[in-house]
Amino acid sequence: MKGVPDIMMDSHCENIGVLFDCGINELGLSPETMTYYFIRSGAAKLMSTWHPRLSAGMDCMEFLEWCLERNGLNPPNILASGGISTRPEYWAGYMMAEYQWFYEHSFMEILDKVPFVKIVESYHPLHEAPEEKFYEAMEHWMGKI
Repeated sequence: MKGVPDIMMDSHCENIGVLFDCGINELGLSPETMTYYFIRSGAAKLMSTWHPRLSAGMDCMEFLEWCLERNGLNPPNILASGGISTRPEYWAGYMMAEYQWFYEHSFMEILDKVPFVKIVESYHPLHEAPEEKFYEAMEHWMGKI
C-alpha cells in the first residue's frame, strides 16, 4: 500500500525536491550532508510512510527549515528564495520521491544504495527522458534488475 495519497503526491515530491535543491544551492551544503540531515531529522522515515504535516501541512521552505532545525541548525531565513526551481538538485529530489512512492522502497533504503549525488548526476540525460527511464535506472542502481 502506498503511503502518500495520490492527490498529495505533487506536494510531497516538491517538498523533497526543494529540501535538496535549496539545502545544496542556497545554503551550500554538500549532497552528502543534505542526505545526512534528511535522514537524521527523521524526515526520511516519516516521509516514506506519508506524514500529513510534512508532506502537505508545510510548504517546501518550511519543510527545509524543519529538517535543519531538527539537526540543531538555526537556518537563515531562506523563504525569500521562492522554493521550487528547475535545478538538477530539485529534479533529483522530486524524482527520488516519485520513485519512492511508485516502488515503495523507503528513503533509507534508496539513499543507502544510491547516493543522492548519483541521482543528481543522472539529470543529463534523464531529465528530458520519460519518467520510466529514470525508474529503470534507479531499479538498476538499487540492484533490483
